[in-house]
Amino acid sequence: MKRQWKLILEILLYVEQNAHNGQPLSLPEFADYTREEVVYHIILCTEAEFVKPGVLVQAIPTTIGRLTWKGHNELDRLRAEGC
Repeated sequence: MKRQWKLILEILLYVEQNAHNGQPLSLPEFADYTREEVVYHIILCTEAEFVKPGVLVQAIPTTIGRLTWKGHNELDRLRAEGC
């Protein structure tokens, strides 16, 4: 599967807007992307240390954690580039 920066931006924005109490978030749904694409990109965001891992079931994320310092920096970069 090809990495899609627009989807990564959507995921980081979702986490920024919804992670206020430190509790894991439900996985987001985006109209333009399949569940498989979203899960794959959440895994990429976790591996890149943009977000803290959420709950995994058989190595597949079922929730997503908060943004990390690195994730905030990446979100700022993507916004600046108009991704």
